[in-house]
Amino acid sequence: MTSLSIIDSGFLLTESHHSPKHVAGLQIFRLPKGKGSAWLQKLLHDMKQAPPGYPFNQRLKPGSIIQPELEFDEHFDIDYHVRHSVVPHPGSDDQLLDVVARLHANLLDRERPLWEFHLIEGLSDRRFAFYTKAHHCLCDGITFGHWYDASGSSSAAEKNTP
Repeated sequence: MTSLSIIDSGFLLTESHHSPKHVAGLQIFRLPKGKGSAWLQKLLHDMKQAPPGYPFNQRLKPGSIIQPELEFDEHFDIDYHVRHSVVPHPGSDDQLLDVVARLHANLLDRERPLWEFHLIEGLSDRRFAFYTKAHHCLCDGITFGHWYDASGSSSAAEKNTP
């Protein structure tokens, strides 16, 4: 088990529906030439096959309110954390932002690991998006950005990214 720092504990203690304490990122991509929805479905399937590492496989230990601790989630459900949405035609940027605003407004479930990943497809001009949200007690915005950077590749041939 990992005890959270006083600062990270503060993010949990001060969170409310009017003051959520999560950080998020939105990445927008264009489908590779000749690829479509089936390619995205396979991408999502492949993502669900890779078990998440620390801290994404950790949840808050029940009863740890004053000095919260993280523990391994023995009932981890990847389908809860990795989700799929389709924006209706025409797939405008305003529609994407409406979806992201709705997803961002919800607090993370404290009974589960404190993160969500959403693949959003149906955007105009053959685009799709990744929206990822994590509780601030797990990472700050800079750390989140570093994780984003480390999780991708600039080469389509690279298949072993985290």
